[in-house]
Amino acid sequence: MEMIAKNLKTTQKIAKKITKDLYGGDIILFLGDLGSGKTTFIKSIAKYLGVKDNVTSPTFNIVKQYNGREFKLYHFDLYRIDDEKELEMIGVRDILNDENSIIVVEWAENAPDYFDRGMKINIEKLDGKSRKFIIEDKE
Repeated sequence: MEMIAKNLKTTQKIAKKITKDLYGGDIILFLGDLGSGKTTFIKSIAKYLGVKDNVTSPTFNIVKQYNGREFKLYHFDLYRIDDEKELEMIGVRDILNDENSIIVVEWAENAPDYFDRGMKINIEKLDGKSRKFIIEDKE
């Protein structure tokens, strides 16, 4: 499915629609260039999951955990991952098996052995605030 958002409000509506269909244990893999809007989209997902904290990119931490109304939200940013062994040190396998969480992953292509399932959302920057979302359903 492809969707075009010409502004932040439309981006938030797309995130809301996707969030309504999430269940514990779901994973969303985000693809897109730097500055395409991955973190902005994830902030909207967090909002609709009931996360009250300020959601920021965990580029240097690799993962941040937030508490929502019903689920925990794990936000991974794998931009700086050089070796998938780094993920073992932070206990990623335990997180992947947590059925009471939603996992969102930026730069999932940097750890294909860990993040090989889930909904894929590719975000393309068109111009200014316009974005194209290419969404592949869950496997």
